[in-house]
Order: sequence, then C-alpha cells, then structure tokens
Amino acid sequence: MRIIAIVILVSTLLLVFWWMRYGKRRHRISLMKGRKELYRKLDHQARGGDEKAMYRIAQLFYKERDEKYFPTIYKWVQILAALEKDPAVWMELGDLLFFGYGTDKDLKRALSSYEQALSFDIAAPNNAKLSLEAHNYVEQQIILLRKQVGSSDN
Repeated sequence: MRIIAIVILVSTLLLVFWWMRYGKRRHRISLMKGRKELYRKLDHQARGGDEKAMYRIAQLFYKERDEKYFPTIYKWVQILAALEKDPAVWMELGDLLFFGYGTDKDLKRALSSYEQALSFDIAAPNNAKLSLEAHNYVEQQIILLRKQVGSSDN
C-alpha cells in the first residue's frame, strides 16, 4: 500500500514538473500563434476598409503591449484618426507618438493629437466622450508637452 502511494506521489510530482517545464511553454507558443493569426486576420479586414477591424486593432494596443505589433497598430490608428473625430482614437495616436510605439517619438505631433482629442471630446455628444480620467490624462499630457515642446523651440 505504501509503495502504491509513493508511486502515485512520484508520478504526480513528475507530471507537475513536466507541466511547469514544458507544458506552459507549449501553451504560450500556441497563444502567440493565435495572436499572430488574429493580427493577420484583422489587418486583412482593415485593408478591405472594415472600420470595426481597425478599431479592434486599436483596442489591442491597450490590452497587449506587444511591441512587435505596434507598427500595425500605429498604421491603423493613424488611418482611423484621419477618418474619425473619435477622441479616444486621437488620444491613442498621441500616446503612440509620445512614447514612440510603432513610429519615431514625435512630441509635436503627439501634442497636436492630444489637442485634437481634447477638442473632439469637448464637442462630442455624451455617448462618445472620453471618461473623466482619460479627459484629465489628455489635459495633463497637453500641459507637459507644451512645456517640453516650448522649451525645445527656444
């Protein structure tokens, strides 16, 4: 009876060890393949003019933060910003430019994007407005960038 208990315990420990060593890695690889396929599919739909796909790509920026997809996100956020007066899209474009995600860091264009976001937020109907937290964040970014851009112009 003791031998059976020891065999079960050892086999359980070996199984746990195997999962920790190899199973997680395999699971992570399958998630990465799924993410790559999702971006490929959404990019294809967005190229066909599907605005919902463009928005889904834009939303993935705040969920994933995977740098290899930043150029794709930047491309579609920039296109969406040109098409829409959505303050959230303009705020995201400002973030991408401010931090240099998917593009070169450009503080002047980031400032312009944040200012657009703020003006569209003020003019937007109630159901399309930024949250109070996002609105305050945009205002803070504008203040910060006006100081930085203004001091670099001198």
